[in-house]
Amino acid sequence: MKKSVRPAAWKICPGCTLATLIGMLIANALFSRHRHHVCRGRKFLPLAYRFAIANLFHLFRSHALRAGELATWLLARSFFVWVSVFNLFATTLFGPS
Repeated sequence: MKKSVRPAAWKICPGCTLATLIGMLIANALFSRHRHHVCRGRKFLPLAYRFAIANLFHLFRSHALRAGELATWLLARSFFVWVSVFNLFATTLFGPS
């Protein structure tokens, strides 16, 4: 019997990969449009940091206020998608120019 090696996320949340793809496509389009109008160094990096901090605060607050099993399920999947999309931008912002 042949065993396949798949990421754990595919087993835990099969729909998260599609949600991540859609989130990355939307976020990349917004990022490209905004990046075209704003300089990278002085204006954009502080905005990116504030946006990431606000999102983490919102996820933390949502975790603290979760109401039940469905809320926990949705929060876990949204956090997975958010981390995946944020990794795209961390690589884009701090990678070689």
